[in-house]
Order: sequence, then C-alpha cells, then structure tokens
Amino acid sequence: SAIASVAAVLRTLAVCLCGFFLARYRAKAGGAGTWRDLARLNAEFLTPCLVVAKFTSGIDPQTLRVLWPIVVLALVLPNVWLGIGALGARLLLPGDQQQFVRFAAVSTAYPNAFA
Repeated sequence: SAIASVAAVLRTLAVCLCGFFLARYRAKAGGAGTWRDLARLNAEFLTPCLVVAKFTSGIDPQTLRVLWPIVVLALVLPNVWLGIGALGARLLLPGDQQQFVRFAAVSTAYPNAFA
C-alpha cells in the first residue's frame, strides 16, 4: 500500500540523514576511529533494525504466537554460527592473519552477504 511505501522511504531517509550528519560533523573531529565506530553502529544497530522492521511489518501478535520457533531460531542460529566461525578462524588462520577472525565469523554466520 501507499502508506507502507512511504514508511519504508522515510525509514531509509532517516538512516541516510543520520549517516550524513555523523559523517559530516563528527568524523572531522574523530578521525579514523570515528569511521570505525560508524561502521560498527551501522552493522550492529541500524541494519538489523531496518531488516527487522521490513520483515515484521505484516506480522500481528497472533501470528507471532504461532510462529515463535522461527523467532527463536532467527536469534539463536546467527550467534551459534558467529561462534563457530570465530573459533574456526582462530584455530585455522596463521598468527599473522588473526585480524581476519571477525570477517571469517561474519561470513560464516551470513554467507549470502558475501556472495
């Protein structure tokens, strides 16, 4: 419907404006560490919020009560795969490549994101 389309556009616009203002005003003062903080904020907060908002827009409480195992699996499985990916990377990567542990963990938990 038209309202859902407008809401999606407004959400995306809000995230873009936040990123613009943070990048323009805060990044000049903070340097490279600020960009790292912004990337982490995006990866750990803004992107998951947008994904959850998109998928849950048509779900009412009754449907959620019926489909609760899916919610539990969606919360548990990525964390399990993050742990497995991190453990595997720590064990298999040489000592001089340990900086890639996070990348290996995330690419194991979310393999389609890197396809």
